[in-house]
Amino acid sequence: MQFFGFIPRFVLGVFLGFLYQWSGTIWLPVTAHFINNAGAVILTWAFTRNNSSINPDTIGIEPGQELLLGISVFMSLAGVWLLRKNLVR
Repeated sequence: MQFFGFIPRFVLGVFLGFLYQWSGTIWLPVTAHFINNAGAVILTWAFTRNNSSINPDTIGIEPGQELLLGISVFMSLAGVWLLRKNLVR
């Protein structure tokens, strides 16, 4: 395992732990984990079939991917905001 792969996995673990602590149910982080893994499988499948130029093994560790990181963080925060808006009344 690459050293720089530790940081995104750590952040994902903290995020999933936060979802569990916040929601009080295991199913919300399980669903988020499933979506994360499904995205990785789809990207890997598309890359191996030459349908995508994005190499899933180098996402987040190559230079020039700041926009991708920003979009990912924004989408994650927007998802948490939508969940909070719809689940907490």
